[in-house]
Amino acid sequence: LIARADARGMPLQSIYGSSELQARFSCQRMDIAPERRLEAGGFPLSPQATVRVTDIDTGRVLPHGEKGEIEVCAPSHMHAYFGDAAATSRAITADGFVRTGDCGFTRADGSFVFEARIGDVLKLSGFMVSPAEIEALIGGMPGITQCSVVGAQSERGQRAVAYVGVAPGAAFEEAALIAQCKARIAHYKVPARIIRLDEFPMTAGANAPKVQKAKLRDRAAVLSLE
Repeated sequence: LIARADARGMPLQSIYGSSELQARFSCQRMDIAPERRLEAGGFPLSPQATVRVTDIDTGRVLPHGEKGEIEVCAPSHMHAYFGDAAATSRAITADGFVRTGDCGFTRADGSFVFEARIGDVLKLSGFMVSPAEIEALIGGMPGITQCSVVGAQSERGQRAVAYVGVAPGAAFEEAALIAQCKARIAHYKVPARIIRLDEFPMTAGANAPKVQKAKLRDRAAVLSLE
């Protein structure tokens, strides 16, 4: 994708922002490796901005590379939620950082990577895992047109459950798909189930329709998982 866009004189770069921070708070630099230019996050536009990642359970500031909640302190970040002191207190730390509600990690070069919303992140075998990683793997398998991954509790703790759309006429074999996952990702990331859906629950979004993962989580919650 990067190469095709560059060849047409339309270089691509990912950006990151929010209402609480700034619409374009950060972006990827054009001189970094092509595969990184599409990573959400990037380098803050303001030299006065500070980005850190904290442990979701303890609030401890994490070293580069470890996943947690992205927190930001910058000249552009919000002062408060109007008329809602309680929400403001939850959103802004005692030392002035905005809790974004996003999961990601920082890099030593001053950039950061956004992976998923905290509510969508899976905690598998003690590791924080972005469902997008598993979705990309399964979504790229032959015959799969769509994939959405959620978490569900089992006797072994939280497990991943994948829901997939299948192309007309394509074969669907759950065991075969799980076997492919086992061969390509860490064992704790392998979905306990891969379930075919003829139609995904969707809701209209500001940019595009979105899968209603809450409804998928409800479905997964009643499954019997090993």
